[in-house]
Amino acid sequence: MVSEAAKRLEVVPATYETVTERVVDVPAHQIWKKGTGPIQRIDEATGEIMCLVEVPATFKSVTRRVLVSPESTRQVDVPAQYETVRVKEQVTDATTSSRTVPAVYDNVSVREQVSAAELVWEEMNQGNEDASTRTGSQICLVDDAPRYETVTRTVVKTASSLKITIPAEYKDVQVQRLVRKAQERSIAIPGEYDTVSLREVDRDGFMEWRSILCETNMDVATIRNLQQSLSDRGYDPGPIDGVVGGKTTTAVKAFQRDKELPADEYLNMDTIRALGITL
Repeated sequence: MVSEAAKRLEVVPATYETVTERVVDVPAHQIWKKGTGPIQRIDEATGEIMCLVEVPATFKSVTRRVLVSPESTRQVDVPAQYETVRVKEQVTDATTSSRTVPAVYDNVSVREQVSAAELVWEEMNQGNEDASTRTGSQICLVDDAPRYETVTRTVVKTASSLKITIPAEYKDVQVQRLVRKAQERSIAIPGEYDTVSLREVDRDGFMEWRSILCETNMDVATIRNLQQSLSDRGYDPGPIDGVVGGKTTTAVKAFQRDKELPADEYLNMDTIRALGITL
């Protein structure tokens, strides 16, 4: 076994999904619009007839990323790991064995006595003379030396017993041991936030009657007074010519916005009074 069975913590990442929502861009509201047909005019003295028109709400699609499941951890079983290794294990303890060392033989030449020394009778001439001249009348008792001859035989040169010590055998094997068990640790994962801009209805639309400066009560002198009053208050109405042009309209809207007056396409009476103009 290389490592024991244990448990480990595995991080499960957070999952998100993209959600598309349809939200109100501009809520439904009503506006006053000029009449378009001659039948909407009562007579020349009443000015233009205004119609209250319903403007439907407009929508837009907003896409945002929504957290489905937060990041978490889960415990996973880690099975024990095994590895097959070839090792040489000690089968028997070191022992002492005795074995017989056979004798070593060698061929040597030795001189052995063949006959012992003895006294024999011999002729005087020691046999040097011819036998026909030997009479046997004169003999001597002489010492006959022993005789030797060389023979070859096998003899033991060495013979002994040898004591041999056979040591035990060992081998270094690398193994992996568990130093510290798997642990569980909790980590605080902060929430993720995103800033999205949503347009919400601050105030429901409503209908109201407003008095405006119409053709029956709007003349060149009144428009000049209006332009001069805007110029005196720091708003550029363009030339003071008694004609409501683009610059005059822009100046009127800026004045209405700064004074928090009702802002529309017309010169309403609240704006006329705020500019100090009397009709």
